[in-house]
Amino acid sequence: MIKIAFCDNEKEQLSLFKNFCLQYNKEHNDLLINATFYDNGFDLMESNFSSFDAIFLDIDMPMMNGMEVAEKIRDNNEDINLIFITMIANYAIKGYKVKALDYILKPVPYFEFSLIIDKLLLKKSKEKEQYFLIQAKNN
Repeated sequence: MIKIAFCDNEKEQLSLFKNFCLQYNKEHNDLLINATFYDNGFDLMESNFSSFDAIFLDIDMPMMNGMEVAEKIRDNNEDINLIFITMIANYAIKGYKVKALDYILKPVPYFEFSLIIDKLLLKKSKEKEQYFLIQAKNN
């Protein structure tokens, strides 16, 4: 399971992501996504955001935009996967500064959403893999 935060000031977009999460979980017959939704960057920053595996961030939000939120997240945590969602393609280059995993243009199609979730789950499973090195002496 992965814990994901969605932060977008548009209620319709948050509702869409809620439905995408339900659909993804239903298609995979399991609870793979544990989602939390925020309609502004301030509330997200006040949460325990370090507990999330990934955060989907809208860039164009009032008061504190998604890029500012991402910079503050990176000041505290280098490991959270950041995925930007926006209608503005010009911000894509800035996403590299905060080591964004992906950048999606609105309107977000379900297929693209599911590919990112697949990528996140694969990445998380690889992080959990453990390796042991056994050294033997030749006699």
